[in-house]
Amino acid sequence: MKPEHFTAICRVLEDNPAATQRELAAGAKFSLGLVNKIVRECFSSGYLKKGQNLALTEKGRMYLEEFKVKNAVILSAGFGSRCVPLTYETPKGLLEVHGQPMIERQIEQLLEKGITEIIIVVGYKKEQFDYLIDKYGVKLVYNPEYAVKNNLSSLFRAAEWLDGTYVLMSDHWIEENIFNTHEPRSWYSCVWFEGSTGEWHVTASPSDKIESISIGGKDAWAIVGPAYFSPSFSAIFLASDSYSEKMRGRSFSVSA
Repeated sequence: MKPEHFTAICRVLEDNPAATQRELAAGAKFSLGLVNKIVRECFSSGYLKKGQNLALTEKGRMYLEEFKVKNAVILSAGFGSRCVPLTYETPKGLLEVHGQPMIERQIEQLLEKGITEIIIVVGYKKEQFDYLIDKYGVKLVYNPEYAVKNNLSSLFRAAEWLDGTYVLMSDHWIEENIFNTHEPRSWYSCVWFEGSTGEWHVTASPSDKIESISIGGKDAWAIVGPAYFSPSFSAIFLASDSYSEKMRGRSFSVSA
């Protein structure tokens, strides 16, 4: 049984403990036949039990805990040149859409899913983010290098938190809450672009595993929006030679 199958079923049960297998199929966007197979495998593995409704066993809860999302990092150090003149006075993440700052909407969506450790990497007009500490209990990390080293330097500033982590951009408006309490694997959010695009585009296998990333493309999936760094992916990223070289001699400051 694939972890993504198990976590998808658990997500539906979390919202609707009385869900039938047909409702599980609709909620997980699986075929009824696949859900029947997953449920049988969960019974066989001791992850689910059946009383009046389907329910997780203690063994199932322990297995699910392996995929728990631990925190989120929001990158918000940039000037937002594409939003000029709006960003002359206001950092891009604090610009409002439908009357709400974009960064606040993402914070509230994360909190709805029980993700309370939220780290925001700031730079440009950093003092304007201070109110978020009292309002939402976030941590602020300052990145003075954004102007010359861009978002990668912001991610380095939040390196100690990368371990089952959502990585977000502050200037995105997410209409529906796409976050979850558990994630079975790392992923990038992608959007399909018709025609030519200068965005970072990906090619993927039939199972949606990214095989390559390049700048620009045509009629392609492009990386736009959040990503999830699983604990295993975070460990590989943090152990990479390029990361170790860039991190040497760094110092960090945190406000909370």
